[in-house]
Amino acid sequence: MSRADQQPTGDMRRTALLSSVALQHICTTLECSPREIVNVRALKRGHTNTSYLFDVDTRYSTSNHYIYREPGAGTERIIDREREAFAQRAADDLGLDGTTIALNAVEGWKLSRFIPGGIDFSYRNPSQVRQACGLLRRLHDAAIPCPWNTDVAQGNADLHRLLGEQGVGDRYDLAKIESDIEDIQRGTDRDGVSKVLCHNDACDMNFLVTPGEMRLIDWEYGGQADPGTDLASFICGIRHTDDEVAAILVAYFGRTPTESEWRHAIGCIALYCYHWLLWAEYRETQGMVGNHMPAIWVDYAKEYVPLARSLYRD
Repeated sequence: MSRADQQPTGDMRRTALLSSVALQHICTTLECSPREIVNVRALKRGHTNTSYLFDVDTRYSTSNHYIYREPGAGTERIIDREREAFAQRAADDLGLDGTTIALNAVEGWKLSRFIPGGIDFSYRNPSQVRQACGLLRRLHDAAIPCPWNTDVAQGNADLHRLLGEQGVGDRYDLAKIESDIEDIQRGTDRDGVSKVLCHNDACDMNFLVTPGEMRLIDWEYGGQADPGTDLASFICGIRHTDDEVAAILVAYFGRTPTESEWRHAIGCIALYCYHWLLWAEYRETQGMVGNHMPAIWVDYAKEYVPLARSLYRD
């Protein structure tokens, strides 16, 4: 059998899933030809972008595995890719990620190494929860200054403007809690917590777990922010009981949090849910369907907005 006969077929080599632009990005970065890109398949993880897993088969016997990320529709209006690139480099320098090969800060596409042997992160696994909280503490304790500030209030205003442009109704009845959110925002600001580089979307799907190792990936919302934002995003990844929330805070602080630390965390959960429900409303205008997270955020908002409001009123 000749070498040509051993080559993958066209269907194995690549599919219509990858656009010609994506193929150009991949081939230029990896210095390969389109005919060497094989086994392309779409990944279902993520709520913001579209990602594809593929192999580059240069010898027709062994493959290298990669992920190509294509920015989702409308993300150019809510994500600053230059800021993402800054956060990604910082994460790599801290040893928190290390999977990125190329990230285009103008067009938003990203090429990463695929890490085999990955398993789903589980909030029900105490060891994984402690490890994830340790990664967040390493990031926050590094106190890396970031030129881009993640201002939740400004982000909310921007999303309100985008929703107004789309003529979208208040699907989640957020107008009812706007004044409470403003009061909670003022309260958390008065706490005086120093802002540092944060991930700002540290939920379960952004922790890559492999045997003996965990990474914090996907830094497109990274920026200078209140560390409580990362705690809130982590907690709100699934529905937790009050006891489970308390256990996560202990894992993060390495001790029982003080009364002010606990109050601040509750306030950040309330702010997080409101902001990401606005985000969900906007993403739905861009065609995002089937996302189960808004229902979880609504439940958290119902419990934590009045709780935080009462704590900061006292």
